[in-house]
Amino acid sequence: MKRKSAQLDVEAVRARIAVCFRAHGIEVDRVILEGRSARNLEDAFAAMCARRAQDAASVR
Repeated sequence: MKRKSAQLDVEAVRARIAVCFRAHGIEVDRVILEGRSARNLEDAFAAMCARRAQDAASVR
């Protein structure tokens, strides 16, 4: 099973979810918990830069 979410970038969140899976009899080695991919980070960074550029242009 594979689960992917931005929140899974945080180790504490991954650990809490692993505990929940174990509580239901699912071993963590059967689950892939992934955070954001490099592409998603690049897209998010580009969007942030574009918003900042628009904000800076609107102030002038």
